[in-house]
Amino acid sequence: MGTWSTPNTMAKANKLAKLLAKPLPGEKATDVLYDLVGDDDLFDNIDRQSSDVRRLVADKLEKWDSSYHAHPDSWFVTITPAMWVVLRRAYKKVLARRSR
Repeated sequence: MGTWSTPNTMAKANKLAKLLAKPLPGEKATDVLYDLVGDDDLFDNIDRQSSDVRRLVADKLEKWDSSYHAHPDSWFVTITPAMWVVLRRAYKKVLARRSR
């Protein structure tokens, strides 16, 4: 288990937010997410799904958000508050869709 990439620049955060705005089929998700949200657990789950994987990505971002703010010193990267605003807005939109 491991994470090799996070949305740790504003450009990456914006790119990920844009990707989460439209359906993201599992078949192409790992290629487009590799440098944005590279995570073994996430990619294992994506590999088992061919339909829209935005919910999986949103769940991972929500977990990272909670972990980052609870234990910021345990992270080896910095995600600024402005980046979290972009990411949080994007993942919350995805999560809100599933509860309708």
